[in-house]
Amino acid sequence: MEMQGGGSGGRRCEVCGGLAKGENAVQELYAADKDGTRSYVIVRAGQLSFGERRGPREVELNQGLMKSGVLSRLDAAEILVASAMGESARDVSFECYYRDTAEPVDIYTSLQSCRSMGKTTRECFFGDAVDNKSPLSLEQVLQTPLKGSLFPSGREVVGLDYSSMLSQLTPDNAVPFDIDSIRYESA
Repeated sequence: MEMQGGGSGGRRCEVCGGLAKGENAVQELYAADKDGTRSYVIVRAGQLSFGERRGPREVELNQGLMKSGVLSRLDAAEILVASAMGESARDVSFECYYRDTAEPVDIYTSLQSCRSMGKTTRECFFGDAVDNKSPLSLEQVLQTPLKGSLFPSGREVVGLDYSSMLSQLTPDNAVPFDIDSIRYESA
């Protein structure tokens, strides 16, 4: 994958820039629909797997390109159907992945955001169930059920069914995003 400069010394992938341009074009096209009868939903599924369906209780939706993760094709299909069939999600873009596979797109920015929410570094990496006082082993991490969210951004949506989760999303015009904000600033 070729990389290109992203201004201010930052770098971004060419594919990511192309995706962002495509999403922006969709948003502009539907914004031009003056009667408001049409809407769009942009679903950014995480890394798709051939795994089993885990269902909405295991899935996290997020807006703002802060996190990604793994999602089975079966759960992705259910989210796509719920998005198309429901009326609650209109003019929204979001990421979807299993909560326990969430990883930040930009580790530094995500850690800053998480710490600003009053979380410890351990809680950012391992969720709210982690014991902040004793040493952590890999075995403990793997055996402890995830509580909360990994690298919380404040935009996470979880729930019991996809329709209710989709209804909690914020329309894109209220969540501006600049693709150039995802970059590494050299010292």
